[in-house]
Parts: sequence; structure tokens; C-alpha cells
Amino acid sequence: MTHKGSFKDYTKVCFFSMKTGLHSICQRKEREMSVHQNPNDMNAKYEFKNINKELVDWLERESLENNCRVEKKEWKSKYNSYVVYDYEPFCSDGFEINVTISSYDINYVNFLKFLFENKVKTIEFLKGCLTA
Repeated sequence: MTHKGSFKDYTKVCFFSMKTGLHSICQRKEREMSVHQNPNDMNAKYEFKNINKELVDWLERESLENNCRVEKKEWKSKYNSYVVYDYEPFCSDGFEINVTISSYDINYVNFLKFLFENKVKTIEFLKGCLTA
């Protein structure tokens, strides 16, 4: 819940309600304002480093399905630490892809991390089956 108006207006309402005996209404409004957070605040974050290029789209889809948001996606050069792009370069060889995911709850981020690790393990297992 967001308060529409300035803090000065809110304190005027509280002062008026204390004078007229409506103090409990003002206290309840204060509690509601402190309990509900801004929906743009993301508390839990995790950075997936050096992701395979083929898994980036999958990670973005899964993050949206699991109440997470992609905060940052960047391509870092493996050879020069100063070269960092926030878009896919023309030739993406020699770059590592890092994706930062955030959510309101750490459990969503942990679940996404679990899904990603299992997907990577499954791909490695299947590649091992092909070579055997």
C-alpha cells in the first residue's frame, strides 16, 4: 500500500485524528504502511556467472515463472576486465555472460538456483552419454 500525498499531509491527518479520538485509525494506517513494501524493492539477489549462451533465454523464462526478475544481464570480456556490455556483442566469443536475478523472497531465488544447477548437471550427463 502506498500513501498518496506527502508526509506532511499524513501527519496532519494523524494529528487531527488524535484530537478527535480517532487515534486507533491512525495507528492502523501506520502499521499498514510499514508492513507493505514497495513492489519495486527486491531483497534477495543472486548472480549467475559464466552462463552458457544457450541457457540465457531459459533462465529468463524460468525467472519470470518463479516470481523473480532479471536485474542485470552483462557480457564481460574474458581477456580485458574493462570491457563489459549490457547487450549481446556482435561476436560473443571470448565473453562470459553474467545474469543477476532478484526476488522478494530468498526461497524463489534458491529454487531458481536449484533448477539451474540441475539443468546444467542434466546437460552434462546427457553429453557424457553421447560420448560413451
